[in-house]
Amino acid sequence: MEPFQLGSTDLTNASNVPGFMRRFRKAGAWRGTASPSTVPGRATAPELMLIGQTTDEARDRVEQYLDDAFLAGLPSVRLIHGKGTGALRKAVRDLLAAHPLVESFRDGAPAEGGAGATVAALKVG
Repeated sequence: MEPFQLGSTDLTNASNVPGFMRRFRKAGAWRGTASPSTVPGRATAPELMLIGQTTDEARDRVEQYLDDAFLAGLPSVRLIHGKGTGALRKAVRDLLAAHPLVESFRDGAPAEGGAGATVAALKVG
């Protein structure tokens, strides 16, 4: 079996995805690492996978994603940052706290990824 590589663009059907990521794929939440805003002709997904990103990369992706989600009319979004050291979670939450399009945010419910995900409610345009 080929070793798992972070940054691979399509892990949707990969059998070598680490265990901590499998639950997202099994729940139908795994969408690979391509940003919805960078895939031509693709609607904005209700979640964004940030695991494996640096905090700077994650901030840039979340900024663009929130704009796309707001324009697409999504009422809420799920940002999957994982548990790890907490650096991504902190960066995401700091950005959400100051973002003009975000009404509120919370930890994901257990079925949404628990402390490994943040769910943000967007303001109504």
